[in-house]
Amino acid sequence: MTYKQANPESIKSLFDDIAPRYDRANSLLSFHMHALWNRKLASAVLEGAPTRVLDLCAGTGEISWRFIKRAQKTQKPLPELVLVDFSSNMIEVAKKKCGLLPTHVQEKCSCHVADATQLPFEEESFDTISCAYGIRNVCGLERCFSEARRVLRLGGTFHVLELTRPRGYVWKKLHALYLQSVLPCIGKYVTSNQEAYEYLHKSIQSFIPPEDIIACAENVGFQALSVRPLTFGIATLLQLQ
Repeated sequence: MTYKQANPESIKSLFDDIAPRYDRANSLLSFHMHALWNRKLASAVLEGAPTRVLDLCAGTGEISWRFIKRAQKTQKPLPELVLVDFSSNMIEVAKKKCGLLPTHVQEKCSCHVADATQLPFEEESFDTISCAYGIRNVCGLERCFSEARRVLRLGGTFHVLELTRPRGYVWKKLHALYLQSVLPCIGKYVTSNQEAYEYLHKSIQSFIPPEDIIACAENVGFQALSVRPLTFGIATLLQLQ
């Protein structure tokens, strides 16, 4: 199957197909560095002591579970976590994970199948929004930011964690070689879908740099509070308000 960002149904099919093995693939493909990036995102989100968090492009719920672990470790109150993804299979995996949590934690979580550009929530519904590794797969980035702005309360923050291209010449060349040669092979081994990981490699290589993401967000009223390159710029954590 041909996967194209301009065809959201094809991307939805991609994530539906790899959902059962997605977490294992991420761990192998990032050499477990994604765990460090996820912890930094969780720390940034919970630092503001939000009461209601929208986990956008939530996938299998890995980011929300990181919020839960971080809250337990720091003994901070756990906010209400609302998980949203347009892949029903990803959300099913998230629901199964939720079912393994203690009852009082389960009561804090809810999972929804919805498009990031058409959120089924009222205006000013959330203190904070997080989106990890999903922005580059959204068809209509400015519409996504506009919807995030609509459902975010005044003064709320939007945290975006995304895979990006490193700046240095050597790192950029090594990164491109890894994406082109290694990522599809490991993806095929773990998920039996090499085409999906060929698309993901192309989506990282062709996606706009952090400064253009910020410019897009600023078009709908956000402003950048911080930009944090992670691991030589292989990932970037943005905080918008």
